[in-house]
Amino acid sequence: MSLVGTANAEWRTRKINMMQLIRSFISQLRPGQELTKVSLPSVVCLPFSMLEVIAHREIVMFHELFGISDIEDPLQRFLNVVRFYFTVIRNETLVKKTYNPVIGELHFCWVPLDDDVPENVTEFISEQVSHHPPVSAFVLRNVKHNLIFSGNIIFKVSFGSNCVNITTNGAGYLDIGSETYELSKCLPDMIIRNVVWGKKYIMWIGKISLRCPETGYYAELEMAEKNSKTNSIKGCIKNEDDEIIYNIKGKASDLIYYFAPDDDEKSVLLDFSETEEGEVQYPKESQWHELNSLNVWREVNEAIIRNDMRTADNEKQKIEQNQRERIKERKENDIDDQSEYFEFNEDRGIWTFKNNFSTNVFLNDNSTEENNSDD
Repeated sequence: MSLVGTANAEWRTRKINMMQLIRSFISQLRPGQELTKVSLPSVVCLPFSMLEVIAHREIVMFHELFGISDIEDPLQRFLNVVRFYFTVIRNETLVKKTYNPVIGELHFCWVPLDDDVPENVTEFISEQVSHHPPVSAFVLRNVKHNLIFSGNIIFKVSFGSNCVNITTNGAGYLDIGSETYELSKCLPDMIIRNVVWGKKYIMWIGKISLRCPETGYYAELEMAEKNSKTNSIKGCIKNEDDEIIYNIKGKASDLIYYFAPDDDEKSVLLDFSETEEGEVQYPKESQWHELNSLNVWREVNEAIIRNDMRTADNEKQKIEQNQRERIKERKENDIDDQSEYFEFNEDRGIWTFKNNFSTNVFLNDNSTEENNSDD
C-alpha cells in the first residue's frame, strides 16, 4: 500500500475509533441529564474554553456600534443596537463541546483600532465567577466610543435521545452615554440535533427581549429552526405605548429586514455578507495570568491537537481536581462569592466589572503576539 493509502487507512481507523468512543460515552447518558456537571472526555471537546468562544463571538463585530452616539434619532439608535445583536447571533458551527471554564478562569483579548495609538482598542475581560451554576461574567468596552457592554452567561446543557439542549440565562447591559439597553439574555437557547446518528447541526431557538428605558423602545425577538440549514429570525420593535413600529424578519448569518406593519416595502437591517470581523489579539505567553484560559488549558489543547486523548484526559482531570481544591479553599475561607475583576450588582442582577484592570497593560510591550481565533 502507498504512503498516501496507509495514511488514509490510519485516518479512517482513527475516525472510527473516535466515533466509537463518543457513542460509548453518549450511551451512558440519561435523557435530561445535566452535562455541565459531567466530566466530559477530551475526545468530545474542542481545544479551547467557553470563555474564548464568548470573547470571539462578542468582540469581532463590536465596531458595528461605533458612532451610534452621533445618531440623533433614538429609534435609529435602537435599530443599530438590534443590528449589533444579530451580528452576535450568527450561525453556530462548533461540532464538539468547549471546556467548561473553571472557577476563577480569566480571559483577556482586544481588537486594535489605530496602530498609532496602541491604547485605542476594544477590549474584552472575562472571569468565571461561579462554578454551580456556571456563570461567565464579561465586559466589552471601547473608551473612545463611550461603549460598555456588561453581561453574564449561564449555561445549562442537557442530553436528549439524539439531541443536546442548551439553555442560557444571564442578562446584558449596553451603556451608551446616558442611555442603557437591557437584554433579557446575552445569547438565545440552542439545540444540537443528531448528536448520535445523522448529520449534526445546530440552531438558535427561543425568545429575547431588548429595551431602552430612557426612550421607551422595546424589541421582542425570536429565533427558531426552519429546517436543518435555516435559522429563522422574527420579531418586532414597539414604542412606549406598546405600538408596533417595525416588524423584523430574516435568517441568522444572512439577510435581516425591518418593515412597518402597514407597509410591504422592506429595509435591510443587516446584510451579513457585508460585515467584516475585527482582528483579535491576545497577551503574549510571558504575560499570561496563571488562570488565563490559554494557560489553564494549554497542555490539554496540545494533546488534543496531536490526537493524544489519553494525555488530554489526564491533564483535564488535573485541572478539574485543582478546581475542586480551589473551591474547597474558598469555602473554608468564606470567599466563595468573591472574584478578582467582577462583583455582583444587586440593581442589575448580574456580575459587573470592578473597573480595576485594562488590557492596555499588555500593550506596553511591542512584541505582543497576535492570534486569531474562530468560533
